[in-house]
Amino acid sequence: MRRGRVAHVIAAALGRASLNERAAGDSITKYSPPLLDVARAAGVLILVAEDNLTNQIVIRRLLAQRGYASEIVSNGVEALKAYEADPSYGLLLTDFHMPEMDGFALTAEIRKRETTGARRLPIVALTADALPGTRERCLTAQMDDYLTKPIESKQLEAVLEHWLPKAAALRRADTAPSKPAKIDIDPQIFDQSRLVEAFGSFGAEARALLAQFLAEARKLTAQIITAMDQQDWAEARHHAHALKGGAGSAGAVRLGQVAADVQDWLDGGDPDTALLFTGGLETTVDELAEAVRPLLARGMGEL
Repeated sequence: MRRGRVAHVIAAALGRASLNERAAGDSITKYSPPLLDVARAAGVLILVAEDNLTNQIVIRRLLAQRGYASEIVSNGVEALKAYEADPSYGLLLTDFHMPEMDGFALTAEIRKRETTGARRLPIVALTADALPGTRERCLTAQMDDYLTKPIESKQLEAVLEHWLPKAAALRRADTAPSKPAKIDIDPQIFDQSRLVEAFGSFGAEARALLAQFLAEARKLTAQIITAMDQQDWAEARHHAHALKGGAGSAGAVRLGQVAADVQDWLDGGDPDTALLFTGGLETTVDELAEAVRPLLARGMGEL
């Protein structure tokens, strides 16, 4: 718990501040990442394997704002090709669940290639399923660490500092005042702090990401409903997991929880209960769209 945030919550409880606003004097430290060629030459370029578009954008921004250069691919097959073409990456961040090749298979393939004398690549898993035993599962698979999604900035910084310490020398700090959001939105529907943390403020880029996520959420919701109607539980589970992960990164709290409920009931072998929660997805997406409408309507050119 951070002292400043605790004080801000107390102030909000007393009616003297909004939970969705930072204190006027707050500032965040931004960093400019090195050019890709510079990071590659120094052995600090981060390879990210993540199939969810919303997560890709947020992860890239989180890394860039902390001064880390990255390349992002959409599945394990693409990541393995990138590694084989250039094994000088400084760190691999990989999702657990991806099409074609998941994070575990990707790790196994990389470790096989390292037995021929290649240096050991630090591998950190990304997962939206923070279940008991996750860390042990990662270590057994020869991964080095893991991060839960939505990614917390402090946890990310700790992982990067531990597994990629030499990258810090290439960062350039730039402290800039944050811009508070002035529109109150129920934080149980939409937590603005998620995107503010990733983008530094709720400007044009954050709004574009939110609009993109809303479109993706409607698409995934339709795919979940179709799969459930066809009793294709594996396909429905796949789309529910994708919706949960994207919602977490975008700050869509309630939608992420409903998607998580669908996934959990399917994982538990109870499609009937999963179907009940599926029935609430469309209305929850509509609720989110209505809640953020004033936020998206603000000047898109503002940063």
